[in-house]
Amino acid sequence: MQSYLLATLQNLVDSMSPEEAADSLIVVFVAEVGVTLLSGNNKSLDAVRGLQSKCVIYFPQVDQDYVLQVAKQIEEHRRVRRFQPQVESGLIEVISPPVSYYPDMESLQQTLGDPPERVRWRTKQNLDFAFLMMYAQPKATFYVQLEDDILAKKNFISIMKNYALQKIAEKSPWFVLEFCQLGFIGKMFKCVELPWLVQFFLMFYNDKPVDWLLDHLISTKICSLDKDSVSRGPFT
Repeated sequence: MQSYLLATLQNLVDSMSPEEAADSLIVVFVAEVGVTLLSGNNKSLDAVRGLQSKCVIYFPQVDQDYVLQVAKQIEEHRRVRRFQPQVESGLIEVISPPVSYYPDMESLQQTLGDPPERVRWRTKQNLDFAFLMMYAQPKATFYVQLEDDILAKKNFISIMKNYALQKIAEKSPWFVLEFCQLGFIGKMFKCVELPWLVQFFLMFYNDKPVDWLLDHLISTKICSLDKDSVSRGPFT
């Protein structure tokens, strides 16, 4: 499986002004949970631990091949110091949930007529999003969900932030602002309202895909799914 993570991080960093970078936090969520426990003596894990302390990296019980791949990529980029300033300044953090966070994926209820593999995948995605939102909620004013295969326009932070502040200044209520029409990408929420999403995802993680759950929550709170959507989004 091809990973666009490093290219996406480079694009995000390059698309920010120094002022935007000082006002932002990029949280990279690594959640390839498997059945192999990495030993603390593993050289690749030691290399990852050698990063600056502001880069928060947890590798619990995870897929070993994937961790080795990520560790190698991080170490290689560490040598050329590509992201070192962003790590040291706190712009980039990397997190991973403990394996105990997830339920038994082999005993999930089969819903929507989906095969077991699909049910496990969308269940894990719901739980991943909930964990990431819980981590990010106290750290910022606004939260934007991204994936590792997007391209951001120049000054995308200011585009989104200024639009959100404009809506607030106009006293125009909103729950989600849409800066990309692809799935969950580019959806902005106020961090103070993330607990609504987290609770909803944790209640119904086994029942429906995450974008369906978001639609249901919006229809309950807002009634109109296209309210406050933005067609000129800064992501492609």
